[in-house]
Amino acid sequence: MGYFPAAALLDKGVPATVGTLTPVVALACAFGAWRVFEAGLRRYESAGN
Repeated sequence: MGYFPAAALLDKGVPATVGTLTPVVALACAFGAWRVFEAGLRRYESAGN
């Protein structure tokens, strides 16, 4: 998550849009993972007897 924004800031051949969109994509992935986790918690019934 840190390579592309840093490369864009240091002008290392990475388009600026890639550097600015990387945190947005990371947030979207984290939000999606949280939703999947919540759905799993709702369906969880127990692992014991």
